[in-house]
Amino acid sequence: DVFRAFSLANKAMFMQRKKMLQNTGKFTADDKITWFPFQLAFFVQEVISFAQPTATERNKVDLLWFPTGGGKTEAYLGIAAFAIFLRRLRNEENSNGVTVLMRYTLRLLSFQQFERASALICACEIIRKAQHIPGGEISIGLWAGLSLTPNKIEKADKILRGEKDEDAPSSNPAQFEKCPWCGEHISKSDYSCDLKNKRMTIRCGNPSCEFSAGLPVYLIDEEIYKYTPTFIVSTVDKFAQIALNSD
Repeated sequence: DVFRAFSLANKAMFMQRKKMLQNTGKFTADDKITWFPFQLAFFVQEVISFAQPTATERNKVDLLWFPTGGGKTEAYLGIAAFAIFLRRLRNEENSNGVTVLMRYTLRLLSFQQFERASALICACEIIRKAQHIPGGEISIGLWAGLSLTPNKIEKADKILRGEKDEDAPSSNPAQFEKCPWCGEHISKSDYSCDLKNKRMTIRCGNPSCEFSAGLPVYLIDEEIYKYTPTFIVSTVDKFAQIALNSD
């Protein structure tokens, strides 16, 4: 299970990296897509902490300290993919729900990281379907402040229909302007809200994209609470509010 999860995580990381390079016209060859040594070393070092929850390694906090732009994000995204697949391979009947919870201090940084993580989650979901990995949809959610996205599906629906949210004028459910997988432009018309099922669907306008029927992405608090995405990117203020809000 550990080896297969490691292999699947590497496959997902390769797929999302290749797709991003293709989308930006920078792809040259498969063998040019490789780990940096420090990334792979960090990944392998952390495997035992997830593979053996009772191991003494769990008593340590490992800090990855590297310059901005050096590749830290890819290192921990690889570990995130490993944890997601390992949980599903080991706990077939109880593999859904939140596996990764990531916290940031700044909303802008949160969304930047969210976009990068979304590409990986798309790759993981494609692999899940193709290889019949146990569990339901592998998904990602953005759990951020009201000034970024509305908390309720009804509010999201109103904003998408052109109404203003007087409580939070900057709140906008249409955060994605392009598909995180194929890079196709996404307009407001590609967003739709199902008020009954508390779900906002974001469709890619590219009919050949694997996510033309809807991305595995959750942006509204209400749907995050209901559907519990696999990977959640959050801002620190949301954690601070937990003790103050009973609902």
